[in-house]
Amino acid sequence: MAEAQPIIVNVTVTRCDPSRSRVPYEQTFRVPLSEGMTVLQALDYIYEHIDPTLAYYDHALCAQGTCRRCWLLIDGEVTLACRRLVTGDLHAAPLPKFPVLKDLVSKRRRAKDDGNGSDDAG
Repeated sequence: MAEAQPIIVNVTVTRCDPSRSRVPYEQTFRVPLSEGMTVLQALDYIYEHIDPTLAYYDHALCAQGTCRRCWLLIDGEVTLACRRLVTGDLHAAPLPKFPVLKDLVSKRRRAKDDGNGSDDAG
């Protein structure tokens, strides 16, 4: 009997490397969906198996929503990547009110910032 094929989701990431160009672009990655996968785990998969140049805040310290470093704009909503479950295709972008350092990494003054832009980038 043949094994069931994994469900593949398309994860589109808004990327930008201001040291090379200030023009952002989108790149789509095909990621096998696993039960209970978070957006952060999908980004981990991309980094570990597809493109190690992807810049994002990984979860080495937390992955539970307490450090609040992984705020992203996911499908148009500001949310923590470590708490948001992947249920289908998605779009991840850096926070809109902060300068982009690279890809999904934004310059924010405090790690506890809630991602809504109320904390000035400094």
